[in-house]
Amino acid sequence: MMREKYGDPEEKERTEEFRKNEKEETFLETLNNYLVPFEEALVEGADSPRLPVTFIIGTPRSGTTLLMQLAVSSYELGYPSNLMARFFKVPAVGAWIQRIVVGKNRVARSAYESTFGVTSFPEEPHEFGYFWTSFFRPGTTHWFEPEELEKVKKENLLQKLSAIETILDRPLIFKSLNLDFIVEYLGNILPKPFFVYVKRDLYFSAESIYIARIRRYGSADVWWSLRPKQYPLLKKMDPFHQVAGQVWAIKTELERQLSTVPEAQKLELDYKAVCENPARELGKYAAKMQALGCPLNSRFEPPGKLACKDVVKLDRQKADQLRKALEVMENFTNW
Repeated sequence: MMREKYGDPEEKERTEEFRKNEKEETFLETLNNYLVPFEEALVEGADSPRLPVTFIIGTPRSGTTLLMQLAVSSYELGYPSNLMARFFKVPAVGAWIQRIVVGKNRVARSAYESTFGVTSFPEEPHEFGYFWTSFFRPGTTHWFEPEELEKVKKENLLQKLSAIETILDRPLIFKSLNLDFIVEYLGNILPKPFFVYVKRDLYFSAESIYIARIRRYGSADVWWSLRPKQYPLLKKMDPFHQVAGQVWAIKTELERQLSTVPEAQKLELDYKAVCENPARELGKYAAKMQALGCPLNSRFEPPGKLACKDVVKLDRQKADQLRKALEVMENFTNW
C-alpha cells in the first residue's frame, strides 16, 4: 500500500476558503527540517509518558473538537495548539515555544466554534495531523494492517510524547481523526492511555460530512475525511451512500477497537448532553482521571449551555435520501 507524505491522496482542488498557502507550507517544512537537531537533543533520554494520555475520538463531525476546546479551557492539560502544530516534525521544540509564548497558565481563548475541526486562535487546540501521519502514514485508506503497525517507530513516538508532557508539565490530551483506527495500538503501547468517545446521531455526522464536501471542494462527489477499510468499495457509490457507509464503517471499527480497552480507561459521552450541560459531562471525565490517580486542576468554569447543532440543514429530498442511505448501509453485508 503506497503511503503519501502528508495529506489525502484523493485531495482535489480546494475552494478558496480552504486552500493551503504553498509558500507557507514550504517555509514551515524548511523550518522544521532546520530544527531537527534541537528536537533530537530535547527528546534524548526520554522514555514514555508517566501520566495518563487522553485521546478524544469519534466519527467525523461528532463534536470531538468542541469537547477538546471545553477540556483544555476547563482543566490544566497539555495539548497541541495551532501554534505548536506548526512544528509537526519537532513537537518538543514546538512545546517549548507554546509554553513560552502562550504560557503554562493562560486560559485558551475559545468561542467554542470551529470550521470542520479547525479552530481560530493561536492557543486553541489543533488536530496535530502532520505529527500523527509522520508515524502512521495513510495510503489508499486510513486502515492499517498489523504488519504496517509493526513498522511504526513506537519508541520514538513514546519519547516525543514523554518530552512534550515534561515540557508542558501537564497530562496530555489529543483530538485527531487520525486516532480512530489506532485505538487498540495506542492502548497496547502506552502505559496509561485514556479514551473519550464522543457519540452523535449518525444522521447529523453524515449530513455535516456531505456539506463539508461541498464547502471544501465545491462538490459532494469528492471524498472528505477518514477513509475506512471499505473505502475502495464505497467510492463506487453515490455521495449519500458514501457518507452513510463512511460513518457506519468508522463507528463499527472504532467501537470494535474500544471494546479491547478496560472500562477504567475509557469514557463515552453524548454530543447533545455535552451541549446541554458541559460542566456535568466534563465532570465525568475528571472523575475518571481522578480514579486513575491523575486529578485535574481546574482552569476556567465551562459555559452553562451551548447551542446543539443537531438541526437538519439539507432540503427535505436530500435529507430523506441520506436517511435511507444510512438505513441501507447499517446492514451492508460487506463490512
